[in-house]
Amino acid sequence: AKERDLGLANMHFDLAIKVIRNSAVSLETLHEVLGERALVLRRMKRYPESLQLYEQAAEAAQNYSGALAHAHWVGKQGGLQRLMGDLVSARTAYETARDLFTTLGEQGRAGLADQEGNLGLLAHDLSDEEGAEKCYRQAVDLAVAANDRDLVNTWATNLGNALTRKRLYHEAWSLYSQAMNAALALNDPKM
Repeated sequence: AKERDLGLANMHFDLAIKVIRNSAVSLETLHEVLGERALVLRRMKRYPESLQLYEQAAEAAQNYSGALAHAHWVGKQGGLQRLMGDLVSARTAYETARDLFTTLGEQGRAGLADQEGNLGLLAHDLSDEEGAEKCYRQAVDLAVAANDRDLVNTWATNLGNALTRKRLYHEAWSLYSQAMNAALALNDPKM
């Protein structure tokens, strides 16, 4: 995205946040606007500001929207902390989000899959390939159970990569096939 476009998006999200906060009419959507503005700032590489907004989005979701949205934004904080190199805080955020999604049962299954996968990425960052593989396997199983093809694509690909690093090519191929089938089922025009 162009820097000018991101700046314009940031300005519009800032205005939307002010309107929502001042009107108190649509507070249940405040977390969405805060989170989208955080994403814009993340793309602008303004990480500390983005993290603050993800924290505000989690708080707004907890206060006005519900546990599912709250867990989502807690997980997003982990992703940004990982990007910033704060792996300890990232792990705490991922584990917190995972625990929140777990309490939601079937409704939280896709979010739980994503957090398990994120913990796998973190394990890989720390050179714990066995831990990464275990998390990716759990993420794939949960994504399949949640019938979330996008997550199946993501985590089956990551598991395939982990298996390829171990030279387990036959099993890796099976995971890459699973990922491709999930991607094709999304009917994404880029496929």
